Amino acid sequence: MPSARPDVASKSNRLVAFGFDVVMVGMTYWFLAYAADRLGASLDESLTFAAVFFGYQLFFLRWNDGASFGKSLRGICVISASGTRLSSNQAVIRALVLTFPFALLVAQDILAALLYSLPDARYLATLPSILWWLVELYFVESDHMGRSLTDRISNSLVVNIPPPQPHRAPAVPMYSATDREFGPRPKVPSSNENIDA
Repeated sequence: MPSARPDVASKSNRLVAFGFDVVMVGMTYWFLAYAADRLGASLDESLTFAAVFFGYQLFFLRWNDGASFGKSLRGICVISASGTRLSSNQAVIRALVLTFPFALLVAQDILAALLYSLPDARYLATLPSILWWLVELYFVESDHMGRSLTDRISNSLVVNIPPPQPHRAPAVPMYSATDREFGPRPKVPSSNENIDA
């Protein structure tokens, strides 16, 4: 379903931007895991990834006008549904909701323990996270404004960043004491001089 407003970001731009963001978080996670390995420390993989993802989202939502690395590459950003910048609360809520599926993966061991009697309990424990993303996609696809579940919970909207406006020259020449581009400065007749009609 096409969007009712031309300023609303397309679904494909949102999906590609999210992919770029996950790659950036993955690279950051890989660097942290490598550093921890070199120092002889161990990291909880899912928890570390979720924490890095939350911090990444919160930083860009709050301090970069809602344009993460992926979103800025696609020319989109997140704003409040009212058309203003995201408030601090909206940024935190949106970052938490975006991190929720990764947090479900953190709880995968607990879910697997609860489902131990079922075959393939470890794989079944990933279903809540997958279902969450499917619900997100359903809302984006079915809503006329392209608002996902995350957008609805945080009261936000993903829009296209307007292109920069070209510089507009003044309508009349502007003269200054050092400006010789237009020739001699025009004389302004004084009130005592007669103006020939």
